[in-house]
Amino acid sequence: MPKTLRLILAVLLLALPALWWGLRTPPEAPAAPGPAQAAARPGSSPASRSPHTSGTSEAKEPEDDDLPSEDIDAELLEEELAGPGPCIELEVTALGAPVPNAKVGAVRLESEDLAYDLTPLPVGPEGRRQAWCKPGEYSLAALAPGFAVSRVKLTVKEGGAKPIARFELTSGHTLTGRVLDKDSEQPLAGAQLSLQLIGDDFSGIVPDVSVTSDARGLFRVDTLVAGTYLIEAKAPGHTETSLEVEVPGRQSVSIELEGTAQLEGQVVDGTGAPVPGAQVWATTSGRYSEGLAEPADAQGRFSLEVSEGTYLLAASATGLSGFHEGKVTVARGGLVDGLVIRLRLTGTLSGRAFVKSTQEPIQGAFLSLRHGESGWTHSVQLHQNGTFRAERLPPGLYFVSLSKEGFSDTRREDVRIESGQETPLELSLIREARLEGTVTDALGRPAEDASVLVVLEAGPEGRRRVHNGTPDESGHYQISGLSPGHYSVEAKIAWTGQPVTRELTLQEGETARADFVLLESLGIVEGTVRRASGGHPAYPVSIGAVSSEISDQTAEVDEQGHFTLKLQPGDYTFRASYTDAEDEGPERSVRVEAGKVARVSLTVPDMVAETSGIVLNARGEPVPEAEVGLDDGAELTSYTDTNGQGQFTLTTSLSSLGKRVSVSAERGAEQGSLKNVRVGSRNVVVRLEKAAALRGRIVTVRGAPVQGFELHVFQLKEDTSTDRLGDRPFVGDTFEWVDLPPGTLELQARTTDGRTGKVKVQLAAGQTSTAEVPVGILASVTGRLVNAAGAALMLQVSLDVGTPGEQRIYPAQDGRFEFLALEPGQHRMVIGTRQHILLELAEGEALDLGKLTPGTAPTPR
Repeated sequence: MPKTLRLILAVLLLALPALWWGLRTPPEAPAAPGPAQAAARPGSSPASRSPHTSGTSEAKEPEDDDLPSEDIDAELLEEELAGPGPCIELEVTALGAPVPNAKVGAVRLESEDLAYDLTPLPVGPEGRRQAWCKPGEYSLAALAPGFAVSRVKLTVKEGGAKPIARFELTSGHTLTGRVLDKDSEQPLAGAQLSLQLIGDDFSGIVPDVSVTSDARGLFRVDTLVAGTYLIEAKAPGHTETSLEVEVPGRQSVSIELEGTAQLEGQVVDGTGAPVPGAQVWATTSGRYSEGLAEPADAQGRFSLEVSEGTYLLAASATGLSGFHEGKVTVARGGLVDGLVIRLRLTGTLSGRAFVKSTQEPIQGAFLSLRHGESGWTHSVQLHQNGTFRAERLPPGLYFVSLSKEGFSDTRREDVRIESGQETPLELSLIREARLEGTVTDALGRPAEDASVLVVLEAGPEGRRRVHNGTPDESGHYQISGLSPGHYSVEAKIAWTGQPVTRELTLQEGETARADFVLLESLGIVEGTVRRASGGHPAYPVSIGAVSSEISDQTAEVDEQGHFTLKLQPGDYTFRASYTDAEDEGPERSVRVEAGKVARVSLTVPDMVAETSGIVLNARGEPVPEAEVGLDDGAELTSYTDTNGQGQFTLTTSLSSLGKRVSVSAERGAEQGSLKNVRVGSRNVVVRLEKAAALRGRIVTVRGAPVQGFELHVFQLKEDTSTDRLGDRPFVGDTFEWVDLPPGTLELQARTTDGRTGKVKVQLAAGQTSTAEVPVGILASVTGRLVNAAGAALMLQVSLDVGTPGEQRIYPAQDGRFEFLALEPGQHRMVIGTRQHILLELAEGEALDLGKLTPGTAPTPR
């Protein structure tokens, strides 16, 4: 929201006395040299002094009209209340009697993007007063101790009738609840909660409410106005959490806080000696952030309180920087100790960035430097002359990128930083071009539904680049971010329309123009949908328009049953159906002609089948925002989410009434299901089971002791399908994983030296199970899919199709794929749908196929 004039005026007036005293005070003597400063984050640079001109300022004597701050408030209030009128009359009562000491706050909306927060006004013992007089739209809220906020909206029009804002205060609503530790379910005393009204125009003038849980973890908040509240809760030793609740709504709210975890270790230098006072970072993103580092003690030891997750650790001291090797995963309430961060002498990267064609310096951009070995990212801002200097960089190979709006990105993957050395680097950027123009249809009308496709066949790095644009209501389009080069530009009325194509070459920084006159025009179909017996549809409806010559089209229907669809000329079959239930009405044939409007009336069945109920957690409390599904094991399915009270309604076709189905629900790792539920049942209760946890270790069958590994977890379902639950790296040879669904899981492990193994484990609800994963016997296959130019390919890779061990995966963004924990022997791999590769794997073999280009299969192994 824009700053108010009141605030601006206050700041200016308050600044005048301070400025006057600052000018009168003689300059202080230079400070004596102090102790060495704490180490700055790696990759940062000392602040450089900007050029300035010297000069003197003449002290100004205070003016007679300089005002103290208490007079400023009065002056501001007088300015707020001034106006041509009519003025708002305020009346605040409760049970028909005036409410003394009530206050009314307000926001005045003068235009769509200009609003003013107004000073709250007391109404006095009579509960009445005259207030603001400026024209505008007002949102007003009356507040008084012991009452809920009362809200009113009104408009003041110059010369209009006198507006009266009447507030009738009530006791409002009450919200109760308790705060629990998520794992132990024990109450948390002293938890701090803040409630903020969100989602309406009064959020800014309704004050937040704070409350603290008692010895039993209970809390109660009275005098709440109806609405949606954001609750933020925190307690010592726990991670802060937030949730939204509707008031009035649930009678009681349970808030679960997750316990924090600890990461402990030591920072040492290259000789193994501790580094006292080193700054230590632990982040999930690998980005340094000022103010988030923790200092090591005098022995270089550190203890970091973190939430559950996977972390990268780094540390720095004067002239030194380093990382912990690999990522570290810790479960909530857990401890990972023995971590060592080894520091090395740092290096420096310096240079300049400029516009390639003109040599002008690049200003205001940020240079990103990602350390290839650790994944940590540094950033440095360019100076006004385009130069940069990044100091305290750990040695190693860096991926350097520079981005600035209006320029093509530039990247370098081969920048090496050496300990104690300064590496020079120059980066040049190319100004991007822009293409604009108009698109009209065959009738000369603006073609706002057209599409414009811009293709650069040989862009940077030899890759094909595609840009899309859509005209506005006037038919004008604009596509920016184009690299210089030769382009093919195509415009068409629809994706299946006849294209109009142009070829053009764009120069650096050029704004080119390409206008298109299309060969076709669209027609319009306006329609209505009613229930078979009349009246608006009771459920969401979708429209399908099918043609034998043109691709199918769909449209959404508004609450009144109206829809509009723009189509290419032709004969169509229209049909309306309930979006969730898929119950269709009768077909209607429509002929669409260019530039003309056709009308059609469609119907849907009167009713659908509803299966409704509630989702409860293991404590018997309603679960909001749970995912609920209905499935008969064949074609009948329906999905929805529970509301704030944990209730759900699943809709299916009327013909499905009485069928036996399974109803399942889940929220996170908590899951539950009911079988043999008849479609159309009411008061279905789905109870979620508590999540399970898993502890274990990697057992060496062959090879050296395990020093680190990555664990992949899969859920094996009753229908033989598999869900991948996640991958996490661990240090040492042990692991702990919480919030896992009960049931059968398969664990696959890959050690840092490439050994693999797997095991199945059965988890019980609310219990912690243990498992051992043997490694050293099973094999693995890795590779990277690329095209002839070396760019990554995104083709499905399958292994042992048609067998119980069948696996299907897609490569990562760089084209890499891997199959873990494979039995020794023969396997058949399929790339895409055609290319087959026969593999023969030995015990413990880690086979790397290298780069694979479809059509050039490697020799069978």
